[in-house]
Amino acid sequence: MNLDKSSTDIENLQNHPNSYHIIAVIEAYAALKHNLNKLYDLLIKDINLPAWIFKYNNLEKKKLKQKLFDIITQIEYHDTQDPKETVIFPGIIGASLSTINQIDQINYSKSKFKEAIQNLKKLKIKNSDPVLTKEFNKILDIHKLDYANKREENTQITLKRNGLARLNLKQCYRTIKILPVKPKSISWTWANTKAITKITKDEAIAKLQQKGNDYGIQQQIQKVGSLNNTEQLAIVQNLAPNLRANIVYPTNNLKNKIETPDRQMIKGHMPIFYPENNNNELPYFKPPKEKNTLNKRANKRSDSKLDPEVFLPAIRVHRYL
Repeated sequence: MNLDKSSTDIENLQNHPNSYHIIAVIEAYAALKHNLNKLYDLLIKDINLPAWIFKYNNLEKKKLKQKLFDIITQIEYHDTQDPKETVIFPGIIGASLSTINQIDQINYSKSKFKEAIQNLKKLKIKNSDPVLTKEFNKILDIHKLDYANKREENTQITLKRNGLARLNLKQCYRTIKILPVKPKSISWTWANTKAITKITKDEAIAKLQQKGNDYGIQQQIQKVGSLNNTEQLAIVQNLAPNLRANIVYPTNNLKNKIETPDRQMIKGHMPIFYPENNNNELPYFKPPKEKNTLNKRANKRSDSKLDPEVFLPAIRVHRYL
């Protein structure tokens, strides 16, 4: 996508202090949408290759591939979607070389878009900032996109109406997993994880002081103040359950001249692709359980050295046993 250098509006825009970064975001987004939309025809051509998507396996072949396309291209928030939520659609997809190559292009576009957004964030401008949205919409007027189909045109209208705030950046950034060969088996498991950050006594006091000066905070400052100066503490933060895919590869891939590990664990929130040349069946797989059936005992391994009772509730600090 090129700028018309003769345009007075563009010359004025280029004098804007943030124009370079804003233009980079628009161009990276346009490239991402273009590469996403090119995937549709390739998925339809792969209609007879094996595919499975959690909760959608009752669809007939073409509708399943259409659903797959919708899942991969969903980078904007649904009207009812929580701002902190990202959609989860585990699956296993056999794909042709053309489709695999296009997914590589999509992943590259995702990385460039993420880079452009991060450069914009360094300017400390929020995606929902009204000034940014105004400039974003100006550039959408200036840039004349070459639409491959109606989907890209509708996307531009959506962005022009809502600016960057409409995009779910996590869904924009996350790459599509491609396995080097057809796996022997794949299973999904939910991992309950915690972020544990070690801090010192003085650091804990400083964090408490930032919380205010009420009676409860003062009590906690006195409590931590009585500790030995060398005692290590830990901030414990419960993270959202993380879906992981456990991959088992065939023991002999020499004929493909591809070296693979025996096993591999990767993120499993989205459909996982592998190269498939014919109409073979899917590898053995074990679908994930529902999120509400998680095994909470798995939490204990990461924090078994910590006192389960919170020591400083205001900053989620625990003592080590």
